[in-house]
Amino acid sequence: AMDNIFTSTYDYYLIYLTNLLHVGGSSQSYIRFRTGGASGSNDSSSKYCYMYKKIQRTSGSETDGNDGAWDNNVAKLANYDLSADTNSPSQVKMLIQYPYSSSHKTSMMFEGQMNQSNMTAVQYTDGAIIFNDNTSHTGIGITAQDHTNGMANGVKAFVYGIKF
Repeated sequence: AMDNIFTSTYDYYLIYLTNLLHVGGSSQSYIRFRTGGASGSNDSSSKYCYMYKKIQRTSGSETDGNDGAWDNNVAKLANYDLSADTNSPSQVKMLIQYPYSSSHKTSMMFEGQMNQSNMTAVQYTDGAIIFNDNTSHTGIGITAQDHTNGMANGVKAFVYGIKF
């Protein structure tokens, strides 16, 4: 989890996550905003409205598809198992608007390159998330779909605050 990265200083944030791997196996990537500052916790309210589109390539074919949900308790970054192989990490870029404001809904656009388990497929994904409530968020958390396994050590996050 990344706590205390959003403050009242900036309304917009650009985050790059690199070397993205799951701990101990393959699971889909879920994201939640966090509240509570330095000792934050995941906001698991059923307020996540999200959608994403993907293009996936395996050794034999190329497919596309989409997925999403309304007022869910989590949002997805991709719909298949993310690699735990250290030689094939994934990466994601996120643009987040008004995360700290309690008078705006937190919203996010993202795009990423996801490598599936054992390098059986590569996926390009892009999408959007809106937290359907005016809640002040101070961070983000990315977990495996079972919500107990997290990201492997070595994930790098570059966080940029943007001021207009």
